[in-house]
Amino acid sequence: MAITEAELKDLKAQQAVVSAVEEAAKEQVAPLESPIEPPPEEQETVTEGVTETPTATNGDNYAEVEELKNRLITKEGQVAVLEEELQQLKVELELVKSSQTEDPQVNGLKEKESIVTSLEEQLQTLRAKMEVESTADMEQLQSSLKERESQVASLEEELKQLREEQGKSANAESGSETEAEQPFECLEKDSQMLSLEEELQRLKEEMEQVRNKSNDLREKNWAAMEALTAAEKLNEERLAVAKGAQHVAEEALSSFQTEAQKALQKICPDVSLEAEQNNWLELLIQKAQATEIPQSQEVQQENLQPTDSEELLSKLGEAEESQKTLQAECEQYRTVLAETEGMLKDLQKSVEEEEHVWKLKIVEAEEQGQAALDQVKVLQQAAEDMKMNNESTDQLKEQVMLLEAQLEKQLESISFSQTYAEEVAQLKALLTKTQSRLETAQLEAQKQAKELSVVRQQLSETTEHVQSQEASESTQVQTQLVQVVNKLQTEEEMRQQLAVDFDQAQKCVTDLQTQMDQMKAAGDCSTGELKERLEKEKKLTKDLGQAATKLQQMLKATQEQLVKERDTVKTLQGQLVGKEEPEQSKEGTSV
Repeated sequence: MAITEAELKDLKAQQAVVSAVEEAAKEQVAPLESPIEPPPEEQETVTEGVTETPTATNGDNYAEVEELKNRLITKEGQVAVLEEELQQLKVELELVKSSQTEDPQVNGLKEKESIVTSLEEQLQTLRAKMEVESTADMEQLQSSLKERESQVASLEEELKQLREEQGKSANAESGSETEAEQPFECLEKDSQMLSLEEELQRLKEEMEQVRNKSNDLREKNWAAMEALTAAEKLNEERLAVAKGAQHVAEEALSSFQTEAQKALQKICPDVSLEAEQNNWLELLIQKAQATEIPQSQEVQQENLQPTDSEELLSKLGEAEESQKTLQAECEQYRTVLAETEGMLKDLQKSVEEEEHVWKLKIVEAEEQGQAALDQVKVLQQAAEDMKMNNESTDQLKEQVMLLEAQLEKQLESISFSQTYAEEVAQLKALLTKTQSRLETAQLEAQKQAKELSVVRQQLSETTEHVQSQEASESTQVQTQLVQVVNKLQTEEEMRQQLAVDFDQAQKCVTDLQTQMDQMKAAGDCSTGELKERLEKEKKLTKDLGQAATKLQQMLKATQEQLVKERDTVKTLQGQLVGKEEPEQSKEGTSV
C-alpha cells in the first residue's frame, strides 16, 4: 500500500509534536531530579526521609501513572508521553535505589535495640546480684549483733555475780582485816568494776553505731534499687518509642515498594517482577524502550501535557516536604537513642561506684564488730581472773590467819627460856617466809594452769581449723602442731608434778603444825626433848623451804616454756590467717 504525501506530512507533523513534547517534558523533569539526589554528605539523611514518605502521596502518583497509561492506550503513537513516563519511572527507580540504602540504617537501629536489650539484661543481673549480696551482708551483720548482745549479757551477768561475791567477801573479811587494808582493797575493786562498766558501756555504744550503719546501708540499697527501677522504666518507654518509629519506617518502605511494583506491573504486564529482584526497574525500562508504539495520535494532546507536568511538580513538592518531616523525625529518634545509651552508661557507672562504697562500709563494720568481740573476750578473761584471784586470796588469808593464831598461842605457851623463845621467833619468821613462798607458788601455779587452759583452747581451735582445711595445709604446719601438742603434754606432766610437790609442801606445813601443837601440849617436858623437837622443826622448815624453792624454779621454767608455746601458737595462727586471706581475696574476685 503506497503512502501518499498527505500521510507523510501527517507523520512528520506528529513526529514534530512528539519531539516538542519530549523536550518540554525533559525541561520540566530536569529541575525535579536535583532535590531527589542530594549532595553526598546529606545522602544518608535524605534517603531516610524518602523511605518514610506517606502512602497517600505515592497513591496519587500511581493514580496519575494509571491515567497516563490509559491515555497512551487510547492515543497510540504518543512516544513523547511514553518517554516522559519512562523518565518518571527513572526518578522512581532512583527513589527505590535510595530506599535500599535505608537497610543499613534499619540494621543500625536493630543493633542499637540489641545493645539496649543487653544493657537491660546487665542491669537486671546487677540488680539481682546487689540484692543477694545485701541480703547476705545484712544477715551476717544481724548474726554478729546477736552474738555481741549475748556476750554483753553474759558479761553483765558475770559482773553482777562478781559484785555479789565482792560484797560477800567484804562482809567476811570485815572482822579479820585491818582498817587500813580494807578501804584500799575496796577502792581497788570498785575501780575495776567501774572500768568494766565503762568498757561495757563503750561496747554498747559501738553496737548501736553498727546498727545505725546497717540501717543506713539498707536505706541506700533501697534507694539504688528504686533508681534502677526508674531507669529501667524510662529505658523501656524510650525503647518502645524507637521500636514504633522503626516499625513505621519499615511499613512505609514496604508499602512504597509494593505499590511501585504494582503500578509498573500494570504499565508493562509483559515484564515479570520478583520480590527479591533488585534490577526489576531496569528490566522494565529496557522492555519499554524495545517496544515500538505506533505514532497515530492527534495534535490535540499537546495542550494537555503542561497540566500533567504541573500536577507532577506539585506532587513531588509534597513528597519532598513529607521527606523532610520524616527526616526530622528520624533525627529525633537517633537523638533519643543516643540519650538513652548515655543515661544507661551513667547509671551503670553510678551503680558500680555505689556498690564499691557499700562494700567498703561493710568491711569497716565487720572490722569494728571483730574488735568489739575481741574486747568482750578480754573483759570476760579479766572477770574470770578477778574471780579466781578473789577465791585464792580468801583461802590464803584464812590459812595465814589460822597459822598466825596458832603461832601466837604457841608463843604464849612457850616460856622455857630466852634461847628457846628466840628459836621459836626465828622459826615463826621462817615459817611465815615459807608460807609466803607457798602462797606465791600457789598463785603462780593457778596462773600457769589458767594460761595453760587458754593455750589449750587456742591450740584446739587451731587444730580444728587446720583439720577443716586439710586440703590446703602444709606438712610443716602439721609437724609444728604435733610438736606443740607434745610440749603441752609435757607441760601438763610438769604441772602435775608441781601439784604433787605443792601437796608435799602442804603436808610438811601440816606436820609442822601438828608438832607445834604437840609442843604446846607437852610444855612441861624437859629441855632436851624440846631441843630435839626444835631440831626436827628446823629440819622440816628447811625441807619446806627447799621444796618451795624447787617449786618456784619449776614454775619459772614452766612459765618460760609456756611463753614459747604461746609464740608458737601465735605463729601458727598467723600462718593460717595468711593462708585464709589469699583464699578470701580469690573468692571476692570471683564474685
